[in-house]
Amino acid sequence: MPGRHPARSRRATERKGDVRERAILDTCEALPAYKGYDAMTVGDIAQGAGITRGALYFCFGSKQEAVTALVARTVHASQNSRAELQEASSTCEHFWLISAGLIT
Repeated sequence: MPGRHPARSRRATERKGDVRERAILDTCEALPAYKGYDAMTVGDIAQGAGITRGALYFCFGSKQEAVTALVARTVHASQNSRAELQEASSTCEHFWLISAGLIT
């Protein structure tokens, strides 16, 4: 069909909601260094993410919910990094064993 690109997936471009959520979580990560967690407000998070408070409440019900999502994102990223490190370590060990002539 003309004008269609079957090789392109729909996820090639990030959804607006994903971009907004990432901006919120990035702001939640950075703000405590400047204001402290207790002084940080939903308004501060929204302003830092470049959205309205209403848009923030559409994604998260509270400051605590947004910070909980940040913790989940951080744990997930840490687990992915650990898995990648283990895979790389295993690959390096395999190459070392081959180069040492211990396996073929």
